[in-house]
Amino acid sequence: MAKIGVIGTGYVGLVTAVGFSELGHDVLGMDIDEEKISLLKKGASPIDEAGLEPVLRKNLEKGKLRFTTSIEETMRFSDDIRNSMTVRIIRRLIKEGPEGSRCGLPIPGGVRLPENARHTYRF
Repeated sequence: MAKIGVIGTGYVGLVTAVGFSELGHDVLGMDIDEEKISLLKKGASPIDEAGLEPVLRKNLEKGKLRFTTSIEETMRFSDDIRNSMTVRIIRRLIKEGPEGSRCGLPIPGGVRLPENARHTYRF
């Protein structure tokens, strides 16, 4: 199974993250909202979606799902990146990549960006 990073934990991102974890993938959900991430780490859903919270809690307990506010941690963790944030938010996360990089996301030193993410994030 893959290690999947989901950028954004709103209606689309949270359901995506929980769904992938339910399928057996290891998932790291990332958001810039510290209060939301704190709630999610406790197993509480900030959105009203029928049946989501029990599956969220189950996968947190199994260790298949976790959450962070760190884009660097998400990039290190992930084999595959899924973006559910608006362009406005993504642009807040962008830093100039290393020389020759085709990616605008901040790439922590020594981290190899998954090939699919290199093609996805061109700004």
